[in-house]
Amino acid sequence: ADIIYFIQSWDTTSISLTAGCDLFTRYVTRTSALEFEDFNAAKSRLIERGEKFGEISRKARRTIAKLGQDFIFDGCTILVHGFSRVVLEVLKTAAQSKKIFRVLCTEGRPDRTGLRLSNELAKLDVPVKLLIDAAVAYTMDEVDMVFVGADGVVESGGIINMMGTYQIALVAQSMSKPVYVAAESYKVIIVNLQHVDI
Repeated sequence: ADIIYFIQSWDTTSISLTAGCDLFTRYVTRTSALEFEDFNAAKSRLIERGEKFGEISRKARRTIAKLGQDFIFDGCTILVHGFSRVVLEVLKTAAQSKKIFRVLCTEGRPDRTGLRLSNELAKLDVPVKLLIDAAVAYTMDEVDMVFVGADGVVESGGIINMMGTYQIALVAQSMSKPVYVAAESYKVIIVNLQHVDI
């Protein structure tokens, strides 16, 4: 519990981190058998369940990548905003499938997440160009599709992601460019909103 608290306190603004930690905690502690075992057996069970959870998450990412790479066609140009492990896995899978494409990464200020993604893509020999965030509308004409990750997915289908995602989607929509969001199911957020009269 202390390590989960530490991880969550590391970045209190990360919705996906909070949701992932909550789901992890529920998954590893869901069995009542832990109450009846000795400490070492309970500890082993928790570690085993934690490793299983990690494998389920990695498998989900691979499944999304396998399905997502089907949207990528030879000769296409993909705009990517921010750093997403799932989007990286989609692009990596497409590259390993010998698809020929290029990627335009927004810089992703202030933390420069796009620079991180562009470095990872360069290691895979994927042609990549880093753009300043303000150049999205200027370059959208040469883009065939947009890929983004998500910190959270709300019930309505909307996403919560890094600053700038919404305006990129608006520019893409105005130019009839598809926008694909790649995210694991644990990022779905159930919101219970009630009408309040003021």
